[in-house]
Amino acid sequence: MAITLNKDALQHARDLIAKGRTVKDERDDWSEHSPSTDDENAWLEKHGWDEFALWHLGIDRSEPEETKKRYSFPYGDYSRLHRCAVISLESRAGQYGHDDIEDATKKLLRSSTRSPAAVLDALSPCSRQNDRVPDSPLAASPYEVLGVAATATDDELRRAYRRRLRQTHPDTGGAALEFDRVQRAWELIGTADARAAYDRGARPASTEDRTWAPAAPRREGTRPAARSHGHPGGWYREQFLVLLHEWVGRGVEVPDPYDPRLLARAPRELRHLLAQAVAEEDTARALATLGIGFTVWHDVRTDGDAAGALRASPQGAGGKIDHVVLGPTGLWAMLSEDWGEPVSVRRGELVGPALARDERPVHELAQRARHFARAARVRFTSLVIVVPDGGTGEGVTSLGSVKGMPALVVERPRLADLVRRGIPGVGIGGTDLFEVRTRVQAAARFV
Repeated sequence: MAITLNKDALQHARDLIAKGRTVKDERDDWSEHSPSTDDENAWLEKHGWDEFALWHLGIDRSEPEETKKRYSFPYGDYSRLHRCAVISLESRAGQYGHDDIEDATKKLLRSSTRSPAAVLDALSPCSRQNDRVPDSPLAASPYEVLGVAATATDDELRRAYRRRLRQTHPDTGGAALEFDRVQRAWELIGTADARAAYDRGARPASTEDRTWAPAAPRREGTRPAARSHGHPGGWYREQFLVLLHEWVGRGVEVPDPYDPRLLARAPRELRHLLAQAVAEEDTARALATLGIGFTVWHDVRTDGDAAGALRASPQGAGGKIDHVVLGPTGLWAMLSEDWGEPVSVRRGELVGPALARDERPVHELAQRARHFARAARVRFTSLVIVVPDGGTGEGVTSLGSVKGMPALVVERPRLADLVRRGIPGVGIGGTDLFEVRTRVQAAARFV
């Protein structure tokens, strides 16, 4: 058999997904949802072989035209694409070594649950990866994601990839975020050419020229920005640069401290400092979009000692609040965090594989907020831990009440909308808003 990918059928499947003509059924439903032989023959007689071909991802050009033997790997019921059919095809294609069909089904499966606009982006000839926000400085290498050494053979790499797919597939109990990471890792090193380019230090077009250096200030849109004070990410960048030079060695010239190839070799603790700086800067840009009704103070000290060094803590800067935000929806205390891995909630605290055993970011934020609140004679109305997109998989998650304040963990793309809308029953208005702003401004000291 010489079955190859039917590219016309793949494009037809993409079009169905983009138009929303899909059935999001379960893994084992295809045996019941697939058309019967009589229904298939009736449809074929009415629509012809050309349309029949469009519903099959496999084509064997050695078989005669206008025969069913020529076409294989059906993915729908001749009206809609079925998710269960695509899942079945993915498994069969991998089992029989049809790599091009297996890769195509993976992409269809990933996109079948997205919105039409996102699907069009994901399935366009230029992959959505070209527009993706660069990974965190803490991001694992594709070899680490697949669980192999950089010296693994091509066969070992492919076996590891398929093993990781089985482990992380959402329909077998895996996490969608981890499943996506495995797919992205394979895109980087899955072929001989891609792997050779990655090992040479090359990266996708969107990341080859990236830099973790501070971005130049820019104004986006015409809407007036929120008033802001302080230098987001500045403290972490200072610590990063000092420790980077200590790690490299005194007297050794470092032309670009933000070179991704240099950072890939740096200790995790060092990369974490840079990740924290970038996280604060990204959050600051999101908060700037709130408009003139809001005021933001960045990197606000909470230890009361403006001259001394910040005390150590598992979170890093133990004596500061990353962002203090004031507006009609209340007074918010925020920490911007990036651990390089997703986190989850357990008993009102954040936990995850990348957090230290003694790390308690929610408790830490509450302590810092209380310290500053007493000094400024104000009361915080909300606590927020801001994490990167996909950091929880939930968007906005309530952590309950912490020391009398509602606490949440929020993925950054949802942050501005949350702060504008506020939490029901929480807010500040009228002359109270002016009074709180005056007190915060008088008490704010920056790191």
